[in-house]
Amino acid sequence: MKLNRITIENFRAIKKLDLPLDPQLSVLVGNNAAGKTTILDAIAVGLGAILTRLPSVSGFIAGDKNVLF
Repeated sequence: MKLNRITIENFRAIKKLDLPLDPQLSVLVGNNAAGKTTILDAIAVGLGAILTRLPSVSGFIAGDKNVLF
């Protein structure tokens, strides 16, 4: 499986993100608390993973928006 683009809306602190990925290699680089792990968690949840380090599904909700699974 190859991901070409990541689109995230209302996931934790990310309101909206549209991130095209390079077909060869993509690297996430940023300061602490920039959202790198949030992007990886969103990908994992989108692929069906259950994240156990969050106490409940409310950890995925940004503001008053619901997250689609």
